[in-house]
Amino acid sequence: MKPHLFIHVQHLLGIGHMERAFAIGSACRDSGFTVTVATGRGSCAEEGRFQWIPLPDVRSADAAFSTLLDEKGQPATDALWARRKDILLEGFRNAAPSLLLVEGFPFARRRFRTELLPLLKRARDAGLSVVCSIRDILQPKDNPDRVEESLTWANTLFDMIMVHGDPTIARLEESFPAAGRLETPVVYTGYVSKPDGPDDGTTGQGEIVVSAGGGAVGMGLFETALAAAALPGADRWHWRLLVGRNMDLTAGRTMSHVTVEPARTDFRAVLSRAAASISQAGYNTAVDLFASGAPAVLCPFMDGGQMEQAMRARRMEAVIGAVILSETGLTPETLLAAVRTQVDRGRRMPAIDLSGAERTARLLSLCHTGDMAGAAKAGLTGFERGSN
Repeated sequence: MKPHLFIHVQHLLGIGHMERAFAIGSACRDSGFTVTVATGRGSCAEEGRFQWIPLPDVRSADAAFSTLLDEKGQPATDALWARRKDILLEGFRNAAPSLLLVEGFPFARRRFRTELLPLLKRARDAGLSVVCSIRDILQPKDNPDRVEESLTWANTLFDMIMVHGDPTIARLEESFPAAGRLETPVVYTGYVSKPDGPDDGTTGQGEIVVSAGGGAVGMGLFETALAAAALPGADRWHWRLLVGRNMDLTAGRTMSHVTVEPARTDFRAVLSRAAASISQAGYNTAVDLFASGAPAVLCPFMDGGQMEQAMRARRMEAVIGAVILSETGLTPETLLAAVRTQVDRGRRMPAIDLSGAERTARLLSLCHTGDMAGAAKAGLTGFERGSN
């Protein structure tokens, strides 16, 4: 029987989760899967790419994820959650998949438990293999009750946990210290690399490329980069700022050596020619920097107590020689000084596994056949419980 993968993914602030899930879905589709994706309806683009289950959108009001908002900017209500659950369960029933992949939960996305717990129960009752999909580094939990809750759900509702990273860079127990108590097999897939779009072959050559992912944060970094570009000597390079859809940086258009444009689909190719990159330290940006070897200046996103990007930035400092600048102490002068340091240091190409999408597809094929032991052996390394 042709495998049919059902993916649940939801982005609240940044879009890295969604892009990673879509890259996995595309690799599975290329491997012969039918793929159905349940996500916010604003993300259901590219009509022919997957089968879609459009859910009412929710987004975070702030970086602390203190309040979730609906499509009209109002706090999400119980009625909204009930409607999402009903649409999700009906879509799952109609799709009749053979395999379920849930992004983040139970290590993240706890706010979606009202729809995910019923979905997971339905998959278990149907005898489907159920897989948790998580990034290389999790946001650390400081609430012991939440840790226990995550462990219980992981051990009882999932057949496998796939960590989309390279264990030589970061291991799960470093951001989730209770990982040694997981009974569900943990497999590392390598980093998931999404394909670049068409490349013109020239853009980015010798430039300073400034980016902040495709989410709703990063305006402060862009504004500081503009101010750095205006400092004496900064016009030695052309500065290219790749901004999100809703960002207005018209001030940058007044300098001849600055280009402000929307985020590009050929981002990795642009980085491969850049003199240096200025960015945050999100998952997808890290993958692009690993692949391109661009000299990197990192300003990790840390609003709302977020520590994931800071932890990843420290790994990137060790692996590719990135310079890390704090958001709180960032100035145009410190940013320009870091750029000069990195331009002089040059490109560094690390040996990091970036075949995570393709390996995940192979692992899911094994899960589809019920060969969980084979899938567990096919990851990058075995998981050592209780390792430090």
